[in-house]
Amino acid sequence: MKLGIRFKLSIAFILVIIVPIVFIVAGFLFTVTIIANSDNDIKTGAICRDIKTRVEDNYSLIDDYNSLYRKLEKPIKQYGLYIKVLDYNGKILFNSEVAKEILREKEMDDKNKSFLSSLKLYEYEGLLKVQGNEVGRILIRADSSTYPFNIGLKMIIGFVIIITVAFLSLITLIITFTRNISKSILKPLKELDVATSNIANGNLDFKINYYKGDELGRFCRAFDTMRKKLKESLEKQVQDEKLKKELIASISHDLRTPISSIKGYVEGLQDGVPKDKEMFDRYLFVIKSKSDYLDHLIDDLFQFSQMELDKMNMDIKEYNSQDLIEDILQNYKLEFKNSDIDFEIEYPLPSIPVKVDKYRISQVIDNLIGNATEYIKNSGKIKAGSVIMDDYLKVYIKDNGEGILEEDLPMIFERFYRGEKSRSRDYGGAGLGLSICKYIVDRHKGNIWVDSKKGKGSTFYFTIPIEQDNKTK
Repeated sequence: MKLGIRFKLSIAFILVIIVPIVFIVAGFLFTVTIIANSDNDIKTGAICRDIKTRVEDNYSLIDDYNSLYRKLEKPIKQYGLYIKVLDYNGKILFNSEVAKEILREKEMDDKNKSFLSSLKLYEYEGLLKVQGNEVGRILIRADSSTYPFNIGLKMIIGFVIIITVAFLSLITLIITFTRNISKSILKPLKELDVATSNIANGNLDFKINYYKGDELGRFCRAFDTMRKKLKESLEKQVQDEKLKKELIASISHDLRTPISSIKGYVEGLQDGVPKDKEMFDRYLFVIKSKSDYLDHLIDDLFQFSQMELDKMNMDIKEYNSQDLIEDILQNYKLEFKNSDIDFEIEYPLPSIPVKVDKYRISQVIDNLIGNATEYIKNSGKIKAGSVIMDDYLKVYIKDNGEGILEEDLPMIFERFYRGEKSRSRDYGGAGLGLSICKYIVDRHKGNIWVDSKKGKGSTFYFTIPIEQDNKTK
């Protein structure tokens, strides 16, 4: 499971607070336990009692500093002790420091001593008895840096270590989490900043590389998806602009040619060029053919404008599929009756209720048959029919014409597209017929496609959905 940024931040804050506290508490308990379980108190007590006994045993040397000091020299040097013997009036009878020939007495707060050596935290005071009589008192102070009198120092050092470890753990956690969070936040933000600058400058050929599973990772993926969509949209827009310019140029050419022809034939009629009825009728036929072509071209443009504005109205009604398809195809059977094109309706036609706009479906079939007529040679054949395919009524128009190039197949239903050969300007049209067919079929929630090979003809298919409870032939 991928951890989100919010969860990471929460964990980071909790650990930054808890870990140092755990170190402090654990260290404190550990130090106290070690000290509590040590034998320092036993040893220090034994040492002090031993010195007290030595003083009592050698009390007769109290006025002889050097002699008494030699009796006490070993423990004094070993443990760094500071010993005073005082009478009941507080007069100093013996001072170990004086005995060491130190010029002035070093009290506990001597500022010239180092910090550790000045920490004489251990003090022992006891009564001196000689032959059962109390003769004074002894004061023993131990250097806290000397074992076994270093309990306080141990505690201080332990606490210093604890605080230091807790502080270092805090710093380590802060550095670690800062680096991790900066990678999770600052890195993607930097990429997004660069991405927005690229988009602002019109550059969409870049890639965002942050794809982790956190919030910013998902945002970066969405941003990159938006970039790709925007790039596709702009490329399509550029392509559409190019195609529209080509369309204008194509329409200009397609309109100029028949208009010039019509104009020439009309002028010929005005000048009385036709000398007999046959020539006169031929002139009228050419004028009508060119007018029909112009009408077809203008109708395509009108249908295209409706399609672009999504204002192509659909008058959906329920029809029997057999009656619908046969009614539309019978018109072409009559039209091709006296031509050199063999038009055939393939029976039987399925009988199933379908909901369609009859005029629009007729328009689709008209375009497909019109295309077939344009691209077949003399004595060509066109077959049309319909079958039930799963939940659809499938209508097909098959011809034995010159076919379509394989590289043109994926694009023939695109608006303005005119194949270099199979849909060239030699056949006329603005390249809108098939795109209009696709739009109409899409509005009926169907599909349209073609099977074709160059030199072997083409078969166009389109489908109309039927309801589940009406699937019978």
